[in-house]
Amino acid sequence: MVSEVTLPLDQPTLHEAAKRVASIEVARLVDATAKTHGLQRLEDGFESRALGVREDALRMGPFDAQIAEALPILKAGTDALDRFFQEWDVLLTPVVRTAVYKIGMRDQTRFAYPELENILRDYVAYTALHNICGTPAASVPLHWDSNGLPMGSQFSTRIGGEATLLSLAYELEEARPWAGRKPPVFAD
Repeated sequence: MVSEVTLPLDQPTLHEAAKRVASIEVARLVDATAKTHGLQRLEDGFESRALGVREDALRMGPFDAQIAEALPILKAGTDALDRFFQEWDVLLTPVVRTAVYKIGMRDQTRFAYPELENILRDYVAYTALHNICGTPAASVPLHWDSNGLPMGSQFSTRIGGEATLLSLAYELEEARPWAGRKPPVFAD
């Protein structure tokens, strides 16, 4: 049975908790790398996005308090998704919001950090959930756009359900082979 469903979890809150933890790790990595390499100015060794993420983490307060606040939210989200997968075998979503990641979309000289962060978060809106909750997901190229570029369909399942995804991907590839499909411009 295939049905349209709404996931039973607060994704914005879950994403914000995951962002906080990730930002702390970026901040720690930037600071440790700067110390190791004796950088006097962080701008001399890091891209604006890394520095923006670091600043976000510092602005939000003590790292241990942020992590303590985020962990219960992350656990609740993972638990909610686990309950969802007790009722449903597989969740189907797009992989990304648009077919092609436009050249320049990540250009840190064109976009201020907050704008770039919003562009990237929106673009990969469907994949983050599974990175946060640890649920396996697979991208399968079941459709091609008008330029001959693959468009991924994302299938995900419960933690430990990799065999389900691999079996499904195998069946889909058998029914609609994609291994030999290449866009009009292709480099071997």
